[in-house]
Amino acid sequence: MTPREVLIAARAKISDPANWIKGYFANDEHGDVLYNDPDACRFCALGAVWHLGVSSDLEVEADRMLDKAAKARGFDSVIHYNDAPTTTHEDILSLYDEVIGS
Repeated sequence: MTPREVLIAARAKISDPANWIKGYFANDEHGDVLYNDPDACRFCALGAVWHLGVSSDLEVEADRMLDKAAKARGFDSVIHYNDAPTTTHEDILSLYDEVIGS
C-alpha cells in the first residue's frame, strides 16, 4: 500500500457526512473511542487514516501530506483544520482530493 492508497481508503471511510466528526479522532455508536477501536464508525480526517491500521510509516506520511495541504489553507495541522468551526465535510473531502490528486 502507498500513502496515496491510504488516503483513498481513509477518504472512503468519511465520504458519507454521517461518518465524519469534529473534536475527537473516532466515535462508535455511543460516543468517543480510540481511533483503533473495532467498533469505531465515525472519524475525523486524521482518525480515518489511523483507523486503517496500516504501517506507522504510511500513516505518518499520509498525515504529513494532509498537514501540508491544511497549512496551505492557513491552518497549522489537519487536526486544527478538521476541527475549525467553519470547516465543512465538503472542505475535508476537498482537502483529501487535493492531496490524492497530487
